[in-house]
Amino acid sequence: MRNEKLISILYVEDDAVDQKCFERMMMPFDNCSYLIAASVKVAHQALSKQNFDIIFLDNLLKDGTAADVLKEVSHRIPVVSVSGTVELNMGARAAQAKIKAKIAKPLRKKEFINVIRKLLRIDIRSSHQATSAVELSAPSRNTPKRSFMNLNSLFQIAGEDSSFVTEMLEMYRTQSNTLLQVIDSSFSTQNWGLLTATAHQFKSALNVIGATEMKRITENIEYCDDFVQKERQVRQAIRQLQRINHAILQEVNGLLSGL
Repeated sequence: MRNEKLISILYVEDDAVDQKCFERMMMPFDNCSYLIAASVKVAHQALSKQNFDIIFLDNLLKDGTAADVLKEVSHRIPVVSVSGTVELNMGARAAQAKIKAKIAKPLRKKEFINVIRKLLRIDIRSSHQATSAVELSAPSRNTPKRSFMNLNSLFQIAGEDSSFVTEMLEMYRTQSNTLLQVIDSSFSTQNWGLLTATAHQFKSALNVIGATEMKRITENIEYCDDFVQKERQVRQAIRQLQRINHAILQEVNGLLSGL
């Protein structure tokens, strides 16, 4: 394996939570540079001005999809599809052919390093080793007996930086009720586009805190094929999300008081 080359990475992602997780994950790496593009337009601009060794690409962006980005990507550049779900729909075969690997959110350091090594045959150098998740994730005395979260991935991303854990939990506490209110109101007004887009956005926050049950319910809403025919089921799902989120916020408050 070669390790002398500076690896240039384009990360195409419009979600603020995922962007922060990526930035934190990249901090220890000595031989990597990166650019985050938050839209199809910015990704196209970056590709026209700069050469990248590899691209990590979210499937759904506010102004388009991964397939729109891939139209401007050379076949020489390996592309890694990044999504909150395992099953991805890339659209045209020409777009799919450019995808060399798929990994799920949140990005985990080990998987990230392995895919770089596999596709570029280059080792990533790290300036220090992260503190183990077990050390950092000691449960707070205020944590409820049943947890709706699994913070292992968050602690792995944070490494030694407990302030990053605090920041991400604060972000969830600030955003979750607002996003659920948008989901609820857009369902009531039958704004299906806003409903699915907000559900998609909410998944990023749920991925980071390991709220798998809420993520599953949110995906059922996002991928619902007929909101009118399934009105009762969707309404029940929204109510269930609100109840679980209430419990998660209590847990988050307990964790933040102990950090």
